[in-house]
Amino acid sequence: MKNYFIVLFLFINSLVSAQVFDPISFTNEVKQVEGDTYELIITASIDGAWHLYSQHVGEGGPIPTTFTFEDTKGLKLIGNVKEPEGHTVHDPVFEMQIKFFEQEAIFKQQFRLTNTTVKTINFAVEYMACNDTQCLPPETKNFSVSFNNSAENKEAVKLLDKDTSKKVSEDIATEVNDGGHNDTFSSEDTISNQQSAVKASAQKDSLSRLPTSTVPQSKSA
Repeated sequence: MKNYFIVLFLFINSLVSAQVFDPISFTNEVKQVEGDTYELIITASIDGAWHLYSQHVGEGGPIPTTFTFEDTKGLKLIGNVKEPEGHTVHDPVFEMQIKFFEQEAIFKQQFRLTNTTVKTINFAVEYMACNDTQCLPPETKNFSVSFNNSAENKEAVKLLDKDTSKKVSEDIATEVNDGGHNDTFSSEDTISNQQSAVKASAQKDSLSRLPTSTVPQSKSA
């Protein structure tokens, strides 16, 4: 009876371990490509001798990696998820050519924003991990990836450029006034024009301070 409980305990423990163990982990980020076009980058890290299958697996094969995106108003997907080259081999178990990934696989999905209030892209990934001797049950994980939209970034850049331009003009005007001149410049003037004006004004003051030349008169006979 004692041995029976030991075997039962080991069996239950193995089931719990199998449920907890997952050799695949995912990290996600969003990068701006251009304008309102973005790219979601999904990186799958694969432990040891385990591997992850392609999105494209023939009928009768293992569970393919599948991405399902939430239908979000203001966010439009561009094309399909792109996957790396991977390895294509003949699998003796499934008796077919199968493409899989080892160690790391990077998937990319581009999308376009039509509504600047959208802050996240939500999706799920279904996959199955296998090694040379066994396959784990299929897993499904849900993700919500936040990002900053281009409208806010562009507005921040515009404000920064405007403030910087104004500050440069004010600094130059202050320097000129401190030198005893009343020349001021608008924010539309370029730095080159401002420097030329200051130089011309300085030359004018220098000439005004030169002593007046006198012509000696001839002595009367």
